[in-house]
Amino acid sequence: MKLRTLFAGLVLTASANAEDLSQVNVWAGYQTSQEVFDYAIRTNMVKNSLAAMNFELDNCRENMVYYFVEPAADIFKKSTYLCTYKGPKNHMSYVHDYAELSIDIYYNKMSLLHHEGNVGVRYWTVY
Repeated sequence: MKLRTLFAGLVLTASANAEDLSQVNVWAGYQTSQEVFDYAIRTNMVKNSLAAMNFELDNCRENMVYYFVEPAADIFKKSTYLCTYKGPKNHMSYVHDYAELSIDIYYNKMSLLHHEGNVGVRYWTVY
C-alpha cells in the first residue's frame, strides 16, 4: 500500500510539472470535477472500453494539486482522478487483472469551468 501511495505521488508530481494544455478541450466545460469524470468524452470512451472487457470499478479518488501561489495562467491543473478497476475472474483463482484510469482535471478561471485533460489507462496482473 505504501508503494502504491508513493508511486501515485510521484506520478502526480511529474504530471503537475509537465502540463500539456494541448490536450485540454476548452469547448467542453463542466461545473465540477465529478462531472468531468461522469460525462467527459475521452473518459467515457475509456470507461466504456473497460466495461466491454468486463472490468468493474473498485475505487476512485481525486488527488488535488496544491499551489503555494495561485497560478497566473487562466487554465491550470486542479486535480487528477485515479480509479482502479478489477478485471473479470479467470480460471486461475490467485490471478487478478487490474486497470487504473487517470484523468487530469483543469480549471479555467475565466469561465469558472472544469475541463478534461490527459486521460490514460494502465493495466497489470497480480499473480
